[in-house]
Amino acid sequence: MLSVLRSAAIVAALGLGMLATPILADDPSPVPAQPAEEIMEGETSAEVEVSVAAENETVQVGDMVKDFSLTDIDGKTHSLSDYEGKIVVLSWTNPDCPFIVDHNKKRTIDALAEKYADKDVVVLQIDSTHTGTTERLVNMREEYDVKSPILEDYDGSIGRYFGAKTSPHVFVIDTEGKLVYSGAIDNAPMGKLNDGESENVNYAEAVVEDLLAGREVSYSTTKPYGCSVKYADAP
Repeated sequence: MLSVLRSAAIVAALGLGMLATPILADDPSPVPAQPAEEIMEGETSAEVEVSVAAENETVQVGDMVKDFSLTDIDGKTHSLSDYEGKIVVLSWTNPDCPFIVDHNKKRTIDALAEKYADKDVVVLQIDSTHTGTTERLVNMREEYDVKSPILEDYDGSIGRYFGAKTSPHVFVIDTEGKLVYSGAIDNAPMGKLNDGESENVNYAEAVVEDLLAGREVSYSTTKPYGCSVKYADAP
């Protein structure tokens, strides 16, 4: 009976045009400092396709990030070079994704931005959903009072460059422009701690704290959880 109900829910979601397919929800298992080449196991075909397609172009942890520009939902252009000398946190979003809805309700992203607002830390959200529109992002901002800028990447070029797989998938760039973190925002998808863990860890915050203190980051890669990023050619 449970499987029937789940199937009905999926069909209903597709009928409503909810293109955000949850992945990794049953086994998010973010692992501290997990090598990037080891996070492919258990991923969906959509994730693998994104990684392979962008293999020669995707920035890796430890690489310098090339300058890029995207426009936010208010029409303002944001370039990485605008934030030279600052720590930049990028978080992928999608209004239809239940993981994003959960984080919006908890104000996870905005809380991070507000905590470090006076410490030269910039937090930007990016939507690479190929069917995305400004209207749906404006509605998300209004419904959840989102404060951090939301950038539009509907052609997926920047998402592919970073290898963004899920919403949320978080990347942290240090003051020199180097990518120092890629992975989950925390270890508690939908508020549920990973197996074997007893306390919540906000990976993004931990990385920012390390950078501000001049320490080597405690986490470099973890397995991202959430909904698959819906690029144009994703199945």
